[in-house]
Amino acid sequence: MRADGTIAIRPCRTGARVYVIRGPGPFDWAVATLHDETGFVAIVSDHGDWAHAWPPEHLGAPTLHHFVARADADYAAGKMLHRAEREELDVDGTRAAIFEVIVRDRRERSISKGEARERWDEIANWDEDSYNERQLPGEDWLSESYEYLRHRPTSTAKAFCEVVWPAVQRAVREELARREWVEL
Repeated sequence: MRADGTIAIRPCRTGARVYVIRGPGPFDWAVATLHDETGFVAIVSDHGDWAHAWPPEHLGAPTLHHFVARADADYAAGKMLHRAEREELDVDGTRAAIFEVIVRDRRERSISKGEARERWDEIANWDEDSYNERQLPGEDWLSESYEYLRHRPTSTAKAFCEVVWPAVQRAVREELARREWVEL
């Protein structure tokens, strides 16, 4: 934005490359747009819609296409998906981590059998619906209770990393191999 409050618009010299991808099974379609000049990638698919812009001068590759062709899916997901799209609370994993603390404390005799039972029941009855980052289970007796939270990838993140991103990469790699650069 300029000092006078207006927005500076710079026309791009080149167009974006659009890939229309169709797949079998659960992956039906995606449209991926890559723009080398701006570093912009947008993907619209039946699994979700994502976008990110990488500064072209920081890609470590000759073009955005070359970068996308080799970029790790987890790295791309970290840039293109919001945290809530990438991971969700793993209630069972969190419970298991806290149960280990209860067992350890009981073995070390730092808590009584009754205290262990109360804590065990508190955690056993905790579920995803009662999750609140400000009110974690065992907060009154666990030091740093947030350290025991466990997360797992969401179905959206799995679809992005295992299906969508690899399909986009295949399309880009085929394009690079053909070297048919048709600007739209």
